[in-house]
Amino acid sequence: TAPRPAPGKSIGRFHLMDDFAAALSAAVGGIASTLALYPLEIVKNNLQVGGGGSRPSFLAVSRRIHRTGGLPAFFTGVHGACSSAALEKLLYYYSYSLLSRTAQSSSGPALLAVGYLSDFTHLPLTMPFEKVMIAQQIGAKQGRKVPFFREFLRIWRSEGWAAFYGGWRAYFVLAFKPAIENAVFERIRAWMLRSSRKALSGAEAFTLGAIARGVATLIVYPASRALRIQQGKKRKKSGTGKQAQDKERQPSLVDVLREVFRNGGLAALYQGIVPDIGRGVLSSALRSSIKERLTLGMRNVLVGEA
Repeated sequence: TAPRPAPGKSIGRFHLMDDFAAALSAAVGGIASTLALYPLEIVKNNLQVGGGGSRPSFLAVSRRIHRTGGLPAFFTGVHGACSSAALEKLLYYYSYSLLSRTAQSSSGPALLAVGYLSDFTHLPLTMPFEKVMIAQQIGAKQGRKVPFFREFLRIWRSEGWAAFYGGWRAYFVLAFKPAIENAVFERIRAWMLRSSRKALSGAEAFTLGAIARGVATLIVYPASRALRIQQGKKRKKSGTGKQAQDKERQPSLVDVLREVFRNGGLAALYQGIVPDIGRGVLSSALRSSIKERLTLGMRNVLVGEA
């Protein structure tokens, strides 16, 4: 059941604070889940960036990371990851609430469209975070440990601003992942709350978040893997002349997908999906559980309604 404004309160201000309460709760959940599961993210990224012809196991990659840098290597770039997660969830869920109210529909297609559009609100800010984090992880793999801001400056000076937005076209596909996840979550959540209940229990939100993320990951994973490979390739500034430009041009997402499939077949497109499913499902489940319970408290503080 949607909360109602207290007598004498502006409906517009009530909705503004109610949306902010939900978004802030999601941001807190995003930070908590990112911090708790970041080692899995490190292993997953190393598996995804690896070539399609070689398929090291999850355990083998974990051992290699530990051998190279010890326990701290599993938290390379964690500060940037937590900042990016908080910013992403705050902007996404705030936009999601605003657009959902504007759409005035809870149908599956409407939720899918709202979730899809909402994902683009945070990308201009979070894509540079992700580029730097990938560069840090690749550097750590090569024995080079560089602070976040220094790595940001290095990329900016050597590759230009465009490097932070490499593969942006892929997000026209990748944006379906949170859209599918939220559409599945909200439809089932609405069915579960068809009585007078205000929120799911922590266990219910945890389970539902896991199911929704699993479905979305299976559908979108090949494009996600191709984007990681594309971001891992070092982008160089083109020289003079058409030949130099063609030689140094960054491969498109379709080119990467074709190369991976040609080298390793369908299995290569899903290389690294086990840790991605594991980390993603646990992350979404933990974040959903925290958000569902914390939103009630946030609404009580910011809006005056539990």
